[in-house]
Amino acid sequence: MICPRCSNEKVYKSRSHNFFEKVLTKFLNQKFYRCHKCGWRGLLKFDTASFFKDKVQVLAIFLSVFFALILGLLLLRYLNK
Repeated sequence: MICPRCSNEKVYKSRSHNFFEKVLTKFLNQKFYRCHKCGWRGLLKFDTASFFKDKVQVLAIFLSVFFALILGLLLLRYLNK
């Protein structure tokens, strides 16, 4: 992320300070950030592409393990007959 005020690249996530900010971050799909250099604090667009990419990878791993377990159980049941 880049600071919109000073163009510094050392911008980090900032916690929501009150209920209004928490609701705002949920509905706008944006997060609060703070600049190390100038102290700016505000909303920046949340990177949805990387968020969903991570979620898809986790889902793919979960489904792979799930189907491997089901296949293993079916093989055990078939071999025990």
